Amino acid sequence: MEIRQKLYPYPVLANYSDDYVDSSFQVDIQLANDGYDVKVTLEANLSCSALDALIFEGRAVYAYHFECAQTGFRRVYESRERSLQCLLLDKEINGRLEICTFIVAKEDIPNYTSSNFHEDYVGQSFEIEEGCILAVGDTFDTDIEKVVDDLSNTPSIFTITKHPDESYQHMVVDYEQQKLIIKLPVHDYTSYKAIFGNVSMRKVLHSMTIIPALIYVLSELKQMRVEERMDYEDKIWYRTIRSVLKRSFQCTLESEEFEEYSMMDLAQKMLHNPISGAFSTLVYGMDSIGDEEP
Repeated sequence: MEIRQKLYPYPVLANYSDDYVDSSFQVDIQLANDGYDVKVTLEANLSCSALDALIFEGRAVYAYHFECAQTGFRRVYESRERSLQCLLLDKEINGRLEICTFIVAKEDIPNYTSSNFHEDYVGQSFEIEEGCILAVGDTFDTDIEKVVDDLSNTPSIFTITKHPDESYQHMVVDYEQQKLIIKLPVHDYTSYKAIFGNVSMRKVLHSMTIIPALIYVLSELKQMRVEERMDYEDKIWYRTIRSVLKRSFQCTLESEEFEEYSMMDLAQKMLHNPISGAFSTLVYGMDSIGDEEP
């Protein structure tokens, strides 16, 4: 969304305009990784008593227009508070992200005036309609770099196989190999192979196998001393997990930050939260079945 230095039929607070004096509107924007997602913190700094009063009364709001041309993502966040945090999902953004900052009217504002108007507007009042822009801040541009390492790609560090002992009735995870070996009971493995070819069911399978396996391995590592964890440094799975944590979660397997995580939360984030997608797949399938004629 390109912001041009347009003229308005009423005073607008902007750094390219002298409609206001002794007034300013700026927004400090900070981005931080939250796993594969991006957390955006916005802190508005407004110096204009009239606009401040409108926001306090709920007649105007801070408005932030987010746009990512590469993914087609567009969203407007509104707030009456000076501080706002929002989470952009990994699938929503890629490449250039643009954030435009405004103050907009939430309702019609008759006879609007301000003691900070330029002398050309002294003694004048204006009819402001709902949705009109009252202030324009700077535009923030940044490039979002995608993380290459991705644990949701099953072949990366996981191998799912049939348990050699046919008497086993539960899933077993072996982390002593180069990859994490998930051993399923014979009948479960047969079902897994039958479903795996259906791409739409991948998130369901991940939720049933990959997530519990990763939670188990992470929990086992958390219980070990750092020196014991380092014994697995030669394993592909260990180096991959460490790389993902370092790039996307700002910690390593040997750090205190890792130990502070809930392994349940961490495993789901590392796999792009497939449980939600799994439920959507199951509900869609159930609806389809329900729509069939007997």
